[in-house]
Amino acid sequence: MRKKARFSSLPTATGTIARAAYARALEARLEVQPLLKSSNLTPQQIKNSQVRMPVKNQIQFLSLVAKELPDPFLGIHLAENVELREMGFVYYVIASSETLGDALMRLARYSGLTNEGVSHHMPRGERHNSKI
Repeated sequence: MRKKARFSSLPTATGTIARAAYARALEARLEVQPLLKSSNLTPQQIKNSQVRMPVKNQIQFLSLVAKELPDPFLGIHLAENVELREMGFVYYVIASSETLGDALMRLARYSGLTNEGVSHHMPRGERHNSKI
């Protein structure tokens, strides 16, 4: 018999992109409360950047906002306006890299801190020395 997953085992994320989508939805004068409710998120989770949110709920919220906004490049437009320093430790680890290769290797290593549902892998072997 298969065991049920414990709530604490569900992957969480910092919610930076969900918060950006929330801000964009407000700018577009969308009714955000029903979108949050359908995604099992609360206004308190969205408004407090210290609160992590389940990855599944964040994805659901982004999907609902995307359906309501006439922007085929919504993800790109949201990312353009995100303050990268909001990534916290991961931003500083990447920003302190001397080369692009080092930055990508560090991103692969530490990205789980910002989003437990994402795993990046860098192939080992020849190092690239593209300067940032």
